[in-house]
Amino acid sequence: ALPAQGDEYIRKPVDFTMLLEREMLRFEVVAFDHGLTLSLDAEPGLTVMGDEIQLTRLIDIIVENAVKYCAPGGSIEVTASKKSGLGRKLRLCCANTGEELTKEQRDNIFKPFYQVDGTKKGAGLGLSIAHEIVSSLHGAIQYEYIDGKNSFIIEL
Repeated sequence: ALPAQGDEYIRKPVDFTMLLEREMLRFEVVAFDHGLTLSLDAEPGLTVMGDEIQLTRLIDIIVENAVKYCAPGGSIEVTASKKSGLGRKLRLCCANTGEELTKEQRDNIFKPFYQVDGTKKGAGLGLSIAHEIVSSLHGAIQYEYIDGKNSFIIEL
């Protein structure tokens, strides 16, 4: 959950590339155990103003979600790059092979307790927490189905 009223995040420049690489090392074993391929393509030296704990949590949520819902024997691709233009500077994408979400699923995916299917793979809180974290950093998160992959795209 986000900090209680009165608590504040420690907002400072965070080496996002290093943070992402560290977290992806943890997920390599998880992906292997699930028979999935995991890849990371991150530009070196990416930094973002934020709270390291919340950014770590954000990465963990979206990658864990990708592992849970990836097609058997499928792949997960995580990319991070600088985005040109005013305002947003960092683009993080986590894409996993699988079936495209329905319109109803897309409309509800970021709502608390919503679950894509009845398998009870979790409490239905991960993506709503990810949405809160991204919003607290004045960023945006969206879902797209690109080239046979469910993609969550975050801009900070």
